[in-house]
Amino acid sequence: MSEFIQLVKLNNKFLTLEIIKNFSLLILNIKSHTTLYFIFSQNMINQIIENNFDRQDDDFTFYYINFLKSLSLKISTTTIDFFFNERHNTFPLINAALGYYNYPDNMIKNTVRNIILTIIKCKNILLMISKP
Repeated sequence: MSEFIQLVKLNNKFLTLEIIKNFSLLILNIKSHTTLYFIFSQNMINQIIENNFDRQDDDFTFYYINFLKSLSLKISTTTIDFFFNERHNTFPLINAALGYYNYPDNMIKNTVRNIILTIIKCKNILLMISKP
């Protein structure tokens, strides 16, 4: 996982796009909770989410939003803790989605709103946000 993080931080458009595409597919197809926990652990996935990507590239934006959607579909009361960064008291998945909330493309805008609703429906999110 740390090697993927290093590759994403190189800001090579092609390489980052391939990593995002493959992570989306991988996450959607994982059936084992242990494997899912491994991928989500150690705050690695949040580092990919928080990377500064080119928001002007429509192709990349489509795949990045799809990646966020894949992650949101795996959120449950047991996995939501992996997406909360206690050190910074942030929720990178929501922050990333909110960055595209008013995106001009309606399909992306609707997907972002679904991501946010999927996250909010999880009971633990209210507890995390309200922590002092």
